[in-house]
Amino acid sequence: MTKTKNATKGRPDRASSGNANTTEATSTAKVTADGDHQAERQSCQEVVADDFEMAIRELAYHKWEAAGFPEGDGFDFWLEAEREVRANQQASGPAQT
Repeated sequence: MTKTKNATKGRPDRASSGNANTTEATSTAKVTADGDHQAERQSCQEVVADDFEMAIRELAYHKWEAAGFPEGDGFDFWLEAEREVRANQQASGPAQT
């Protein structure tokens, strides 16, 4: 009776099949997947920030328009719009930015 390896008949074990790096490749894939999730979260945060800024921009423009398009940089309209958008966001749920 001869001793055999734990490999199934006809199928070599990992070490002899050249797949010794399987664990290493799997851990690399996991890191890549985690990186993808981080990129996805960052992308979502950027979209939310873009939406937040666009809401401020539109509201500030409407306030400037309602005031008769006065000359100046519009900073006061921006600040007022930002306060309103933040207040609306806090009233409707958790802060997104």
